[in-house]
Amino acid sequence: MLKGLSEGDKIEFKEILLLSEEQTGKRPSTYASQILDFDKDDDNVISVSMPVSKGHLVPLPKGSVFDTYFYTEKGLYRCKCRILDRIKTDNIYSINISMETELKKFQRRQYFRLEKTIPIIYTELSDEEFTTLLETKKLSEDFLHAERYAEGTCLDISGGGMRFVGKKMIETGRKLILIFQIVVGGKEIKFRLPATVRMSFSLPNDSTKYEHRVEFENISKEYREILIKYIFEEERMMRKSTK
Repeated sequence: MLKGLSEGDKIEFKEILLLSEEQTGKRPSTYASQILDFDKDDDNVISVSMPVSKGHLVPLPKGSVFDTYFYTEKGLYRCKCRILDRIKTDNIYSINISMETELKKFQRRQYFRLEKTIPIIYTELSDEEFTTLLETKKLSEDFLHAERYAEGTCLDISGGGMRFVGKKMIETGRKLILIFQIVVGGKEIKFRLPATVRMSFSLPNDSTKYEHRVEFENISKEYREILIKYIFEEERMMRKSTK
């Protein structure tokens, strides 16, 4: 048995996209599974339940490789796994997977992304405005005017950044301020976060909308921890609802 893993642990397979696919706006597919058994002859091989997506069994292609996350009592672990074969025994569908990289505890919590729809507003900043905001941690009166802001929708969020959709193109490298609210521990918290645009492109199925990927800048440890707490609270609720 692999150290840290147990029968019954939940698993998430995440599709690995090519850069060209990411640039078209494609989102990686994810599939839920759980550990059934461990191979007695090969420590790197695990039997898991046939993955499920939207309530349907998904026969993942043999030989394909996925980013794989293991939810255990000792925390979250990650590695790359290859699909070896698909098996049906007494009407129970399973697959055997092999670990292609070392299983490691997922320590970089700020980069674990939660797929969540959150309304946001945002505005572009000049270099001078951005520098002033980072230095003073305060918004000038100019930022209080609602007409300056555009509306957007968050698609996923982490402790280090966000992916959202808006109605206009934003150049890579541009500076923004993002404003949104989330509920953490039953308390509503408002965020005003400076960010840098890392990627921006029109959606392939709707040329009037644009997807933006941004990295938060100079976010305080306190606010990062609040975001991470929110993400893991939401993840726990989602896992409970699928049991």
